[in-house]
Amino acid sequence: MSDDKVTRTVYLTFPKKVLSVPIFWSIPQKFKVVYNIRGASISDVKGLMALDLEGESTEIDRLVEYFKELGIKVELHASNELAFTSTEDEASREGEDDGVKPQGPSSQG
Repeated sequence: MSDDKVTRTVYLTFPKKVLSVPIFWSIPQKFKVVYNIRGASISDVKGLMALDLEGESTEIDRLVEYFKELGIKVELHASNELAFTSTEDEASREGEDDGVKPQGPSSQG
């Protein structure tokens, strides 16, 4: 088994029957995966969540299967890389010439 850690973003849809189950309490006890809740919306009938998962691929796969066994719909993000890379890329491009020149004070004669 590889020690290479990966980070994956998943989108979860919780059916009503699991909304009151303390699923996230048990994750550290059952899986070697660190999770970060990036966003969530919960109502009386369903829950939606964007979640980053960090760990070995095999552990993340086990956790995804656990979610599915509980009846949670799991959608994997199109890319295994998080938005951190694109955010850094965007930040590095902030100084690039976008065709708009800053306007300085005009000289009056």
